Amino acid sequence: MDSKPLSQLLRLLELVKAQPFTTLDARSLSIMNCAQRISELRKQGHPIDTTYTIQTDEHGHAHRVALYVWNPQQKRQAELWQ
Repeated sequence: MDSKPLSQLLRLLELVKAQPFTTLDARSLSIMNCAQRISELRKQGHPIDTTYTIQTDEHGHAHRVALYVWNPQQKRQAELWQ
């Protein structure tokens, strides 16, 4: 799987449009700096909301992680950055 930032952006954009996902879910797709990639997508104008949830990792440890959700009703993110 390609780990270049552009490839990661495209994978995240596909994923968030299809379903909500967490930081741990993104890591399973070899996206280690998910928050940075989400920030870049928001700067491009993509309407992505963030909430927080508890998710257990593969070792049984609970973590507070970001949950990213596609929200087309949200004000365009690019406008918020100006």
